[in-house]
Amino acid sequence: NSKSVIATIYGQVVAEDGTPIKGAVVQVGNSKFTTDSDGGFHFSKINTKQTATLIEVSKATYFNGYRTLSMNANKDHFTRIMLIEMKNAKQFNSISGGNVQVNGGGSINFPANSIVYKSNGTPYNGTVTVYNHWINPTDKNLNMLTPGALRAVDAENNEKILSTFGMIGVE
Repeated sequence: NSKSVIATIYGQVVAEDGTPIKGAVVQVGNSKFTTDSDGGFHFSKINTKQTATLIEVSKATYFNGYRTLSMNANKDHFTRIMLIEMKNAKQFNSISGGNVQVNGGGSINFPANSIVYKSNGTPYNGTVTVYNHWINPTDKNLNMLTPGALRAVDAENNEKILSTFGMIGVE
């Protein structure tokens, strides 16, 4: 239940090697911007949540990127968002289920018949392709790779900084 403010957000969307990503769709609320050849985007004087402005970035062949920012009224805010390319495709049969090994550590177990149609809950029958990526907590680019923000609110409504032992991106 954050109050709204008017602020400007600009930034850049890059790949893991730091190169700009052209043509990514950046969305803040109902406002959208497609990145230019330098991966740049800009939202001028938009009405947004002060303590939790969510920026979502999408581009084919990449995991969606997210950033959550705290905003100051009538100020400019810069952010850089790094998208992770969807690689490491693993496949399994939905009826029998499967175990997907995550590069970098961990695994994801999909029980038999656990993949269902959202519309009616009936089991999907076919091949499931799973892309995954382990986000190493010691990665020098962690601040650009982390979806959202590593922050939370405790029982007394105080903002706290979180730590990570690593994350897995899965699609």
